[in-house]
Amino acid sequence: MPSTSNATAHVKCANNSSPNRCFAPPAESRAGRRGTAGLPARSAGKDEPETPSVGVRIVEHDAMAQGLQVPFEHELVIVRPGPRSGYRFIIAIHSSRAAQPPGRAAGGCRLARYVDPLDGLYDALRLSQGMSRKAAIAGTRTGGAKCVIAAPADESLWPLTGERRKDVLRDLAELVDELDGRYLTGPDVGTTAADMQWVYRLTPYAAGFAGGGTTDGTAVGVHACISTAAEHVFGRRDLAGLRVTIVGLGGVGERLARHLVHAGAELTVTDIDLERQALATEIGAQWIDADGAQRHDCDILAPCALGATLTAEEVRGMTCRLVVGAANNQLASDDVADVLTEQGITWVPDFVANAGGLLYAVSIARDHLSEPDSLAVVRRLGDTAGEVLRRAERERTSTLQSAIRIADQRLDLAD
Repeated sequence: MPSTSNATAHVKCANNSSPNRCFAPPAESRAGRRGTAGLPARSAGKDEPETPSVGVRIVEHDAMAQGLQVPFEHELVIVRPGPRSGYRFIIAIHSSRAAQPPGRAAGGCRLARYVDPLDGLYDALRLSQGMSRKAAIAGTRTGGAKCVIAAPADESLWPLTGERRKDVLRDLAELVDELDGRYLTGPDVGTTAADMQWVYRLTPYAAGFAGGGTTDGTAVGVHACISTAAEHVFGRRDLAGLRVTIVGLGGVGERLARHLVHAGAELTVTDIDLERQALATEIGAQWIDADGAQRHDCDILAPCALGATLTAEEVRGMTCRLVVGAANNQLASDDVADVLTEQGITWVPDFVANAGGLLYAVSIARDHLSEPDSLAVVRRLGDTAGEVLRRAERERTSTLQSAIRIADQRLDLAD
């Protein structure tokens, strides 16, 4: 198939005859790296066994990629350069199963710099899978999708402001609008509620800015899950005196920190942005260096930065008994869930703990609930977390498998 004029490559799916569009970077870029969140490793070359055809879309022609295999189980992936910004825009729709309206999926838009553009593609694939799980277990019937805007690692104008940022948002709005409602975008790492409100001026398929955005909802949901999990692990919901380490003081991390200080927790915090140390001083929290923070001696660890930080090696060096945080895709690979269980560390899966932002946005925008009523809905995530932990204990399995089984059952009921 010939490339289109905007350098968008065509993709053929072995189990879906309709062509979709995908843009890919050079095939030689770090091939063979292990996938995450249930995704297999990408092909390392023709000497390796062939990837099974089911669920694999193969880039057939593009000046930037020749024969690159990208294994996944997604309904649609579009990757193309923004005509104004030049950045790579990746939209991955993992599943619209049981979504209302049918055939649509929702998920936030991440704006970040990537050394290897393929990392942006893999982020979109695994984050959209997480959104499917999140929507299923939260019962929002919104499907699972994600957008990643991959800026080059050497982008000097960072963070983006002014007309440069507007160019990026115009490119986003144009791509989202072309999908005609199949994908509903919202804020994520690197984008804000204000960004989505601006995008909404250009397309109706943007959300997550009403009622103050999704940040408060996410923090409230994580707090609710911490309280329920603390009762499961420590025998009490009262967090007073428990030692909590928060890694990442972005919007959600800051709000969670304030909630936990109010609840009487002994708080230790960190962030790669050293200016956030002022927040630690303001709320009376101990500041530690980000390097090694997950192994800091504490009762509860709250990962609230980027994902894939919980590796098997890292977990074996951790001292906490409970992990509940706002970061997406916290596990470097799904088998780390078993390592957490072996180490006696209880983990509330990220797609349970951080579903509050999605729940809040849906409650405000679709269900037209007030902000207090929407937050009340979010707090019920604590009940879901309790269900996940009890089932894992009863079935002697990891909390990840427990949560996936619950999500699958809820999807079956919704069909």
